Amino acid sequence: HLGNEMPIDGLVNLDGEDAALNVWASNPSSVKTLPIDTYQIEGEKYGYTFEDIYELSSDTNGTKELQSEFEVNIGKELLVEMKRIPTSINGVFSYEGEGISNASISFTPLFDLYNYLNFTTDENGNLDNVMLSPDKYIYSFSYDYEGANYFAIGQINLEIGQANLDLGIIEAEKRYEVSGIATLNGIEEAGVVTFTSLTNLDNVTTFEVTKFSGYSGSLLPGNYYVSFQDGSSNKHYSFSGLITLNEAKEYNLTLKEEGYFRGEVVSSSDDDLIQDSV
Repeated sequence: HLGNEMPIDGLVNLDGEDAALNVWASNPSSVKTLPIDTYQIEGEKYGYTFEDIYELSSDTNGTKELQSEFEVNIGKELLVEMKRIPTSINGVFSYEGEGISNASISFTPLFDLYNYLNFTTDENGNLDNVMLSPDKYIYSFSYDYEGANYFAIGQINLEIGQANLDLGIIEAEKRYEVSGIATLNGIEEAGVVTFTSLTNLDNVTTFEVTKFSGYSGSLLPGNYYVSFQDGSSNKHYSFSGLITLNEAKEYNLTLKEEGYFRGEVVSSSDDDLIQDSV
């Protein structure tokens, strides 16, 4: 399954020259005594198709070898390979009612977050020939055009034996690219730049700033307060500013070398600590 061997239970049909029998393959595996014969093998399990058989024995020097039939004349281990029947995935990647063509779609199984199955949309924004082995996936849609990024993310659970799944219309968020460098007296510095939405102070996005390539990322359209932190304990470079993001922008940070302060804000009437945002 997705490049990994996973033991399963299932029915194994053995059709020999002198006899035919069915055995239940269990996990963990168990020993079965079979009459000496040459058998044609086929596996059965709901939601799976039979693929191949492999043999491990002294004849194969203990290695797994692909076989067309299973000859029982000594003690051997039989491996029956099954494959999950794939599920057909349908859907449309859209922005403001218009399908987005040639967008990238990536499906990542939750059990293996380093595995990516990539597809693209057709000229109308439809998922194009997407077949997935049943499992739980995180999916993401992405498309870049003239400094804008169209993006959507979600999660699906494909049951074994499920023939198809319709995601419906996946509505994209539109984000604009923002990038720049941070400099002090003309020399590039490293740190973290923070964008805080003026309409939602809980909407905070940070990007790492390096001395070699600055920072880059994408944000939803809107007005943002911009600040900088250098992350150093023995110096303090600061920046504060405002940006209106309605297109892709380059936004450079001209830093100031300043001190810092720490304290509390209390009410003058009762000396209670004020813990709201300042």
